[in-house]
Amino acid sequence: HLPVDLVQYIERHGHGAGGVDGVLGVAPKARILPYAIYAPDDPDHMQVGTRMVAGIRWAVDHGAQVICIASGGGGGTGLEAAVKYALGKGVPIVAAVANLPAVNIGFPAALPGIISVSSVDEQGEFAATLSVSGDGIWFAAPGTNVIVPKAGSGYTTVNGNSAAAALTA
Repeated sequence: HLPVDLVQYIERHGHGAGGVDGVLGVAPKARILPYAIYAPDDPDHMQVGTRMVAGIRWAVDHGAQVICIASGGGGGTGLEAAVKYALGKGVPIVAAVANLPAVNIGFPAALPGIISVSSVDEQGEFAATLSVSGDGIWFAAPGTNVIVPKAGSGYTTVNGNSAAAALTA
């Protein structure tokens, strides 16, 4: 069970007078249904796979139109069943491929039917110092120096396939 504040609806529209300040995302009217798979009571991330399975099913059952998994976790029948459940309900899943030093596309991005996303740099070239590659990658999106909100206030930049997956979703 997750705390209620982790599963509330959030809308991102910029801030300030008229919503014109700050970073306005690529889908500013999209509603986000956050679901935490990394929990404070699981510091070694032993339950990530279990939480990911629960999160996929929860998102589908709560009206998600697209699921973004900007993380990886172990494979297994539970994850495969959850992915089949989402896809069977018409809900596509976008997932980040592994960041280096991994050598293969990670799970769930490696599963059939998943829209797997790697990264490109600011010049639109494959981010070879960041992202794994392989035949199972569907898309690449910006993954280097992506501007994101910083905890508390302000902005920072991040590098990784998680940012690319979020932009794709």
